[in-house]
Amino acid sequence: LLRWQARLAARYNLQAADCVICVSAALKKHIATTWHIAVEKIVVLPNVADTQRFQPNAVARAATRAAFGVDDQPLIIFVGNFYKWHDVTTLLTAFAQLLTVQPAARLVLVGDGLERAAMMRYVTHLGIEPAVHFTGLVAHAAVPDLLAAADIAVVPYPSMPTELWLSPLKLFEYMAAGKAIVASAVGQLTDVIHEGHNGLLVAPGASQAMATALQRLLADPALCRRLGEQARLDAIRNHSWAHYLTCLESVFTAVLTGQSSSQVNLGS
Repeated sequence: LLRWQARLAARYNLQAADCVICVSAALKKHIATTWHIAVEKIVVLPNVADTQRFQPNAVARAATRAAFGVDDQPLIIFVGNFYKWHDVTTLLTAFAQLLTVQPAARLVLVGDGLERAAMMRYVTHLGIEPAVHFTGLVAHAAVPDLLAAADIAVVPYPSMPTELWLSPLKLFEYMAAGKAIVASAVGQLTDVIHEGHNGLLVAPGASQAMATALQRLLADPALCRRLGEQARLDAIRNHSWAHYLTCLESVFTAVLTGQSSSQVNLGS
């Protein structure tokens, strides 16, 4: 009964609203088709990052790497909860493959979740424990310094039976931090990351392709640096709070003045 009432309330609110804001094009499609809401009144505003808090930081980089016992070794990072839709298994498999050609590489996994214990067992199974560090749950305020230490940040997702509706916050924080990014080519990630421009895309669940992308970046520091710099520029321009608030104000103005929200120019 409660579930039926919740669905009824959701349908009423969606239909009564003059404008519906959602975080991804896939979610917009879902709302339009599942709830029969006119696409003209659905606006997509992806998640964004605090580009002042998340930015390159040489001091934090040196201090954090020293805390991890890392000198000049390549450092790869994942930030997120350990759930099945965060494909840490593929990342670990790819990293094990990478170690065969980059034995000095290190991987830091930041976060906690239902699959963390299983991932720790998988690290043991792969025999790569000395090269992998699990931080456990950390305060969000600590994440910028952790990202500052890394050379590459990874956004792994598996192939899914339904389209990914999410707008991954980690992606925009990685970008703001100026990291070279390797991301699974799913959902909104393919709208934000452009191959060879501000990151590298790999097929979801493809560990060999991910290992190849990681090795490509580690073998080419100039490419790694260029992708990270471009990612930060794109974050400031399109995925910052300043940009988001400008877009939100435009949407509010359109609704209050009786304009169609679909006509609002939200930029790139």
